[in-house]
Amino acid sequence: MNVNLEIQKGKFIAPRRFVSIDFARSIAIFIMLTLHNVMSVLNINGLMAPDVINTLPMIQLFALIIIPFFGGLAGFFLLVSAASNTVSMYSDLERGTAIGGLVFKQVFSGILLLIFAMLSEAITGYNGVVGEFFKHLNNLSVVFDDHGTWEVIRYRFNHFETIHTIAWCIIINGIIQGLLSLKKNWRNRKQLIIIYAVLAIIVIAVTQTVWNGVEDFVWGYAHGTYPNGHLRYLPWFGYEPTSHVFRSFILAPLAAQMEPIFPYLAVSFLGCIFGIVLSQPKEKITKKFTKTSFAVGFVMFFSGLIGIVFVLLAVIKNATVGDPIEIALLLYKDLPFHRNWSPDNHSYIPAYSYIPQFLALNGFSLLMFTLLFRVIEFRGRSKQVAENTKIIRRYGIVAFSNYNNQWLYWMSFGLVSSIYTAISPDPSVVPYERMFWGGTFINIIITLVLYMGVLWLWEKIAYTGSLEFWIRTITNNIVPVRRAKVDNMVKLRPQEDLNIDYTKSKISIWFKKLGLRIRGKVVDNKLKWWQRGQIDVENLFYNPNWVDIVDRSKRSKPKDTAEQSDSEIINQERPDEDSRLAFRFAMIGMFSIVFVALSFFALVIGLRARKEEGENKHNKTAIIISIITIVLLAAFIIVSLIIKVGVLGIF
Repeated sequence: MNVNLEIQKGKFIAPRRFVSIDFARSIAIFIMLTLHNVMSVLNINGLMAPDVINTLPMIQLFALIIIPFFGGLAGFFLLVSAASNTVSMYSDLERGTAIGGLVFKQVFSGILLLIFAMLSEAITGYNGVVGEFFKHLNNLSVVFDDHGTWEVIRYRFNHFETIHTIAWCIIINGIIQGLLSLKKNWRNRKQLIIIYAVLAIIVIAVTQTVWNGVEDFVWGYAHGTYPNGHLRYLPWFGYEPTSHVFRSFILAPLAAQMEPIFPYLAVSFLGCIFGIVLSQPKEKITKKFTKTSFAVGFVMFFSGLIGIVFVLLAVIKNATVGDPIEIALLLYKDLPFHRNWSPDNHSYIPAYSYIPQFLALNGFSLLMFTLLFRVIEFRGRSKQVAENTKIIRRYGIVAFSNYNNQWLYWMSFGLVSSIYTAISPDPSVVPYERMFWGGTFINIIITLVLYMGVLWLWEKIAYTGSLEFWIRTITNNIVPVRRAKVDNMVKLRPQEDLNIDYTKSKISIWFKKLGLRIRGKVVDNKLKWWQRGQIDVENLFYNPNWVDIVDRSKRSKPKDTAEQSDSEIINQERPDEDSRLAFRFAMIGMFSIVFVALSFFALVIGLRARKEEGENKHNKTAIIISIITIVLLAAFIIVSLIIKVGVLGIF
């Protein structure tokens, strides 16, 4: 919940956290690593070639349809980030933090994150100079020649990615929340929720106007190019006028290609609403919230899907040059590039096409986020889920660093493709040449194993040296509120037996203490300045104070179905609540098609409910329906592995 340690009544208390937020952040990183692997390694153009695609199993076509959609779910990470940040802000407000100090902390943190995001994109990240190095290990001259790929440092910092969006949203939300919190108005949560909802609608509505205004100010922004071919939204230091470089720093947040704050500030506002609700005492959080959130996400998602279909049909109708179907597929392939769904990209794209694209992607994100809370915190399962998801949750502890360090998959790509080059009889095959599904899956597995190993080892030294470490070190030393909180926490933390032998030489003792400090230990009851940036793994990952909205220990014992009444609710729970939930998920999974994955949730929850609540009509039916759906899904997959794309006759 709150990434900071709670200090109450002079006692050390582990931080309160929602496992759904941690898990969602980790899922976002895990999906990102997998999809970026696919998009960077898979030979998609080769698969789409007419003489190839018709010979492929149908399942590969389905995969090529799903990948762009999931690749566009960057808003999911923004939603999670905004919710977590809002909960943290409310925690500070409830502790009596001055609004001025809180706004300063938010704005300072946002600016610092933005600076590191720019450094990551241009230098340390997987598309920066470091990434270019690992992308060309077979021929480093490509990187270091006079006009080599090292020149990404000249422009890449302005490339607007999700992390830039998050940084700007932290700044903007910090200011907005500060203004709304004056005169203790932050206590009126209902009013704030309405305000954020209205702001979200306004942002979506004015997005096209903002984009048009930016293009009027700078002709061709963001898709146009300079005479030398450089994008107008990514001018190069040393090539384009310096004023253009600094101008783009302001314009990119408004109208960049990938994820500008218009309309993505609206997603951040949705996350703020989530955070405001979660910051309440758990007794005031009811299932009405998840039902409302599900309903909003459902309407957004399905209206967006329908809109996307109409947009693609309109593109097929309007395209006058080339194959209309191919042009529509190329637009769909650009689903993650939110700014590309606009007529200033191509004239055949209908106006306001970004709205269905935005609604579909972020409606799905809202559904996923709500689903996690419904099956974890609203079932009192936080501690169990946290214990069983450590491997995945570890990806989210240093999420920014994991994003930055994706050059790890360039390393594995170089290794796998070099092996392919060595064993291939085709002399034209070279290292770093895109591969088909077999090589891509191998690369994904190696990448994930590398990440698991790195993160497990990094944890041993409290993630010292990570980007989060540097950001926290600067923030926790400069921002008074943060510095005081960290220092107070150290004084209250229980002392550990560090096993220091003071009979040894001073140099031995010094090295011993240094080793302990690097591992995140508090030595001599104080932290060195650089330790303020370390992550307290024990209290933030292994043993925080996990929040459950529903306390399972207070549920009434199960009764026979005949004895149950609809009015029997204990802490917002029926005794057979899990059985009913499993039944609902099973029905949705079977009849929705799109949400067939819910059948797996239904089966797991249904089996557990039968054990804990006793067999009843709901869990019995849920288990049967979910098994039938899973069997049908398996049969569908088998058939799609056999039938070729060519039977469709569209390529």
